[in-house]
Amino acid sequence: MAEMITLSKAAAILQVSRRELQTLVQKGMLTAENGMVSVAEITHLYPRFSLEDSPALERSKIIKASSFGRRVSQTVAPEQDELEVRLERRDRDLAIARADAKYYRELSECMMAALEKMRLQATADQLSMIEKLMQVVCHRQQDRFN
Repeated sequence: MAEMITLSKAAAILQVSRRELQTLVQKGMLTAENGMVSVAEITHLYPRFSLEDSPALERSKIIKASSFGRRVSQTVAPEQDELEVRLERRDRDLAIARADAKYYRELSECMMAALEKMRLQATADQLSMIEKLMQVVCHRQQDRFN
């Protein structure tokens, strides 16, 4: 199988525009498949073309190598110290959330007790309002704590 190179790399090595190579493809002077061209065809059209001593290709290889290293270092698992810090932070956040939940549960129970006391001494109009409030609090309690 023939060695293939992208149109962009070939253009960079030749120091011509990608458009110039695309024009050759459109004229049928150069064959391209999925943005790739044959090194043999490029060499035939541009005798000065050489993969060995191309600064553009060398630069491309360096960029690829360094970006690969960055990607690998970014996807490696964090150090144990970092994981311990994250775990401690999550434990602290969970403890705070549990304390908040306990506080609001107690608050809603206290509210229900106060509404119950008010209901015993309420007029008819007040009784209707108190019962609606009790239904809302009770309903919210069930939704939140179940």
